[in-house]
Amino acid sequence: MATFPILSLPAVPLRQVLGGLCPIDLFELLQCSSRTKEVLKSFEKANKTFKVAVDFQRNWVEIKGVCKFYVKEEDNNMKMDKENKKRTFCDREVPVSTDEAKAINTYWPAGEKLEGTMNVGKNFVKTLGVGQLDQILISAENPATECLSWLENCNVNLENFNLVGAEPDYADKLATVIFSDDFLSKVSANFTSLLEPSEGWRPINFTGDMPVNIFKMQLQHAQWFTGKHLMAMNCDSIILYHSTLKNEDIKKYLEAWKSGAYPKFMYLSVHVNEANKLNFNSIVNGLTDQKPTVVDNSTFVEFQREGGDSIEISLGNGGKHFTAFIN
Repeated sequence: MATFPILSLPAVPLRQVLGGLCPIDLFELLQCSSRTKEVLKSFEKANKTFKVAVDFQRNWVEIKGVCKFYVKEEDNNMKMDKENKKRTFCDREVPVSTDEAKAINTYWPAGEKLEGTMNVGKNFVKTLGVGQLDQILISAENPATECLSWLENCNVNLENFNLVGAEPDYADKLATVIFSDDFLSKVSANFTSLLEPSEGWRPINFTGDMPVNIFKMQLQHAQWFTGKHLMAMNCDSIILYHSTLKNEDIKKYLEAWKSGAYPKFMYLSVHVNEANKLNFNSIVNGLTDQKPTVVDNSTFVEFQREGGDSIEISLGNGGKHFTAFIN
């Protein structure tokens, strides 16, 4: 079979050839050798942008539009079947197989699924030159501190961050890491946390002085989240549960919006905790002269700001759930 000397092409023809490759072909080409990667480095991002997602809960790494790599534990019955099919991830050579859905299964020694997921993920961060992960998901079954240390060592930003649980003994330590100006600045699209810090925990590195530019911020346990933190949210969507925000905190945010702040804002949802209750009149007083409407025990009012944007705010569930959205 004849070979095509792609690495010997001049810059212009090489760029044209790479532009015609599908993501799967370009991905495989980048896995060939370190020399291949170096030659293609200046062209790859101009032609294809690889997105890498790492799921520590289900132990897989996905190259979007290319392939998903599952991390599984090997057993004695399959070692002989796959002894001639191996692949190296960060200097660890392991058996692999391809299933009917074209996903690649990687097999690691018992007890090394976490390490395997980290190795597979870091391997593609390096070989693909990825500066931002599409997604990372950490669950209560994972040692979240190790996952976050791995993320820091990879030195990448995040599009989507999902922390769906953690061991209670480490909750405060993790909260200090993820609820910080530095960590929040690395997330661009969606930040979702189900982490529940202890009752008296407060962030020490999330001052509220720096704007948080995230598309959607969702916190399941927002007891610590203050009015100053809310004012720092330059987000499209903010969803808070178990909140201790007061009437004046929400009113101040809406006053800033009405004055022209938060150009990206689309939606705010605040579910207050059991000890808290909001008052509709206290929030809207001075914001609008429009008469509120009461429907099914919920109170609504709509008003505009300079520039024409219209907002509808409501308070229902006995003063327990406040919403605001841009019409």
